[in-house]
Amino acid sequence: VERGLIKTVGSEIDAKYLHKSVTTFADTRAVRIVYTPLHGVGMTSVAPALRNLGFQDLHLVAEQTEPDGNFPTVLNGIANPEDPQTLTLAIQKALEVDADIVLASDPDADRLGCALPDPDRGWDAPPEDLSLNGNQIGVILCRYILGQRKKLGSLPQKGVVAKTIVTTDLIALIARAFGIRVVDNLLIGFKYIGDVINTLPPEAEFIYGAEESHGYLAGSSVRDKDAASAAILLAECAANLKEQDRSLRAYLDQIYAEYGYFQEVQKSVARVGAKGSREIDCIMAALRTDPPEQIGGYPVFEIIDRKIGKAANSKAGSVRDVAGAKGDAIAFTFSNPGHSRISARPSGTEPKIKYYVSVTSADQPKTSGGSLNEVKSKVDEMAADIMEGMLALSEQILQEEPSA
Repeated sequence: VERGLIKTVGSEIDAKYLHKSVTTFADTRAVRIVYTPLHGVGMTSVAPALRNLGFQDLHLVAEQTEPDGNFPTVLNGIANPEDPQTLTLAIQKALEVDADIVLASDPDADRLGCALPDPDRGWDAPPEDLSLNGNQIGVILCRYILGQRKKLGSLPQKGVVAKTIVTTDLIALIARAFGIRVVDNLLIGFKYIGDVINTLPPEAEFIYGAEESHGYLAGSSVRDKDAASAAILLAECAANLKEQDRSLRAYLDQIYAEYGYFQEVQKSVARVGAKGSREIDCIMAALRTDPPEQIGGYPVFEIIDRKIGKAANSKAGSVRDVAGAKGDAIAFTFSNPGHSRISARPSGTEPKIKYYVSVTSADQPKTSGGSLNEVKSKVDEMAADIMEGMLALSEQILQEEPSA
């Protein structure tokens, strides 16, 4: 301190951050919001951003506004907006004030969670029935940003949208339909999206980036996921729709009807200690050396191994190079477009192996046809079968490899 090596980040930096990082596309603000920072720092970024941009009908979850690293009001002390149970108090508040939308930032306010009322039951339903997953939020934001920019005539000719390999391909389909270049072969971690921004040529413009774990970024002023700007845009989208007597759920269904219904399922399996580490290594090695021909009853089309940067089609006997950074992840696709797939990777921060399933009617003809609800049912069933098949395969690998 005496040598001047520490500089305090004051309110003037907050003001510059809000001015530079938050982009809006409409003036509509008539929406009732419940917001919680989940005992984190969102009261210094997300809440001021909402208020300063005109969202005055803002209701806070009082029990969760003060920073507290023990997260005493959150289930198991884990303030993760990916878990619907984390939004329990916020949903109770939404029921109390008849809110239109619930927004929740994680403790360091870079990720955003959201819950919406059920069309029939309102807020009187379990959190898992009311919460959107990270892919759904990402899709809504992508479609809203591109749609509004096109409407305003500000959609760039050389715009770029980026996402990670385990994030829904629906974002890529939407962006390409708007004539936007997509970078969708990124490894897991928002740093890879930040790197896309850093390496863009001068004539290109970064529009939007997303990852399935509730990380979003609009524009290039920030090089990381940002809950404040995402909250503004999601609230603005909800307000616009409310003015038209429409809901965010109906908006999402409209997107599905246009591009195909997508269902994503994620499962993390904890394998603790040295034994668990060996089990994870064993599963990943077996998936590479003896890849399955089918998973959950569905034939594998292609195996994409990001560790070596290759994709193999065993039936065609072909191998192709895969662009992008190398990392310990492997994917099995179930179609030529590859939108329906399951990916596996060891967690980089926890003793877990993670599986990501994505299934869509866009590349699975057997699931299309009929009403949207019927399509959803078929796609959801296929996604569940694939996840169940992969979990069973992993256990089978360990039983056959006692050394693990």
